Amino acid sequence: MGVILGVRAGVMVERELPTLDVMSADHAFDTSRMLAALPEGTPIARSERGLEVLGYRACQEAFANTSLTPCMPELAAVLGVSNQDVVGFVAEELNSREGAEHSRLRAGVAGFFAPARLRRTRLSAARIATEVIESIPAPGDCEAVQQIGVPVAARFFCRLLGVPDADADLVHRFSVGFSTVLRFEEPEAYQAFRDSVDSYLLALFRTRRADPGHDLVSHLMRAENGGNHSPEESLRLAVTMLGAGSDMVAAQIALMIAALTEHPEQWELVRQRDDLVTGAVLECARLRPTVFATERIARQDTELCGVPVRRGEFVFVHIIAGNQDPAIYPRADRLDITRAFTHPPLTWSVGRHFCLGRTLSLIAMEEVLRAIRPRWSTMRFTAAPTTTGQPHSVRPVAVPIAVDLAGQR
Repeated sequence: MGVILGVRAGVMVERELPTLDVMSADHAFDTSRMLAALPEGTPIARSERGLEVLGYRACQEAFANTSLTPCMPELAAVLGVSNQDVVGFVAEELNSREGAEHSRLRAGVAGFFAPARLRRTRLSAARIATEVIESIPAPGDCEAVQQIGVPVAARFFCRLLGVPDADADLVHRFSVGFSTVLRFEEPEAYQAFRDSVDSYLLALFRTRRADPGHDLVSHLMRAENGGNHSPEESLRLAVTMLGAGSDMVAAQIALMIAALTEHPEQWELVRQRDDLVTGAVLECARLRPTVFATERIARQDTELCGVPVRRGEFVFVHIIAGNQDPAIYPRADRLDITRAFTHPPLTWSVGRHFCLGRTLSLIAMEEVLRAIRPRWSTMRFTAAPTTTGQPHSVRPVAVPIAVDLAGQR
């Protein structure tokens, strides 16, 4: 057991916490084993690196606590990242900002997600998903990452940017490069990534300033012209939206297909009932989130669920553990697409840093599922799925399946 000391109203407080070996299991696919090693209902544990937040309500409290803020630069220092350009890049990220600056920059993007625009976005996503699924020979073999997730997500983000589908491979490579930087991998490739993505976006900026449209870049240009942010901030916001989009959505689509393939009874249920599509997408994202943990640092002494947290202490919020909290989700380790969601999954975070792309992700996932369900009767693995990207995120490398056409088996 770990012992935490703190001071409350001048009195020393001592509280023992269970100790968690965070590297002892693959948390992305074996969260139940991690939690089984702790006393039932443990909301917070201690590890060698700091506090580990596990319960749903504890995760909510961590996200809401303004003394606990994102800490990518501090984490980079602990991990020994020496490339200061990389450290500076993550420090400038929208998610690294706080207070009025964070609210201002988010406002420059948030207006893009107006209901009327989202209706048009859904129609576009539906066309893309249908075209991609119809291009896959069935019955036959399919690899859900490269044949479904990547082409759907990349083309979807091309439409959001207002660029042709011919740019899809490049858009996806930019997104993968962005994710690689945020994981502090391949720091030597950072400058090439920045040079290429900046050049692409600046050329797009010039085009949109001369001929604005209804796309995301045009929206950023209008917000910039309205005084919300500077041209330099337009570029950083565009890099973030481009980078955080295709790779993440492609991964979440593939994880959804893997979850439904793993649970054929749930797949059959959603095939029979169109009204379950939205619930199925949420449930798959609850059980198989792409980002399953995120980090915070205490900027000043504070408390979390009554536990004192020292200034400078790292706090790791386990989204996947909160998503499987049995106090919130009965039979939390089971996939149940009929689940009534009284509490939203933490997959896209909550509070002031919730993911701006949440609605776009859900739209893309729902339209993929709507394209598949009337066409494919069964999905089955032809080999075990493979993943990468731990310890805080998971990327499916391959999800190999065989599919049968509806009415043919």
